[in-house]
Amino acid sequence: MSELIRLDPYGPRNEEMFLSEMNQLTSHHIFGCPEYGQIWAEWEEATEVEDLPFLHVGLFKRLSLKTASAKYSAQRVLHSSSTTGTSSKIQLDTYSSEMQSISSNKILADYLGAGKAPK
Repeated sequence: MSELIRLDPYGPRNEEMFLSEMNQLTSHHIFGCPEYGQIWAEWEEATEVEDLPFLHVGLFKRLSLKTASAKYSAQRVLHSSSTTGTSSKIQLDTYSSEMQSISSNKILADYLGAGKAPK
C-alpha cells in the first residue's frame, strides 16, 4: 500500500491504483499463508474492485492467518475486544504496523487538524 498511503484519507479514490495494490497484496498472502492459499486456491487477479476476495471477520476468530516470507514475518498480534467471547487475532509484521500507524495519524489529522491544539 505504499502509494495509497500518500493520498488524502477522504479524498477521491484512485480505483486503478487501489485495484493494483490489492491484487499484489492478495497474491502475497495467497503464496505466504497456506490457509489463505487454500481458501482462495482458484483466485485469479481481479479486474474490478468488486471481484477482490474478502474474508468474513469471524474467520479471524477461528484461524491464525499468518503470512510469512523472506521479507516479512509476524512481529505482534492484535486482539479484538471479543464482545462475543472469542477475540479475533490479526498477525502484524513491522511494515503493516508502520502502515497502520501512518494511516491512523492521517485520519486523525484530517479530522482534528495537523497542528497543535490550542491551550
